[in-house]
Amino acid sequence: MIFSSISFLYYFLPIIIILYFTMEKYPATCIWSNDGFLLLKGAKISISSSQSCPIAIVKMREEKSIIINGERILSKDILFESSSAAAKFIAGSSVSGNVYWKNADGVLLKTLQKGE
Repeated sequence: MIFSSISFLYYFLPIIIILYFTMEKYPATCIWSNDGFLLLKGAKISISSSQSCPIAIVKMREEKSIIINGERILSKDILFESSSAAAKFIAGSSVSGNVYWKNADGVLLKTLQKGE
């Protein structure tokens, strides 16, 4: 079977999209790929967690971040299975990743996932 160049790219090369967190007070960058959502080291995250934040996320925030000059900073890259888990990690509360991640053009993740 012979593949066209577009088919080859679609089936064999990883697709990655760089996403940015929409809350300006928490600058964070995430890479969306076939593997999941890779939150990049250096992201500024909420200093505290609300009661709506899942316990597992609260524990991960404590383990994977450091406090510098009163700000909580992600100390290493973390791969999440969902955009919402990555968003909850940053916000420290229960939020939807579909509306808190956007690409460089400002298009929300929920729109990107629909292919619009």
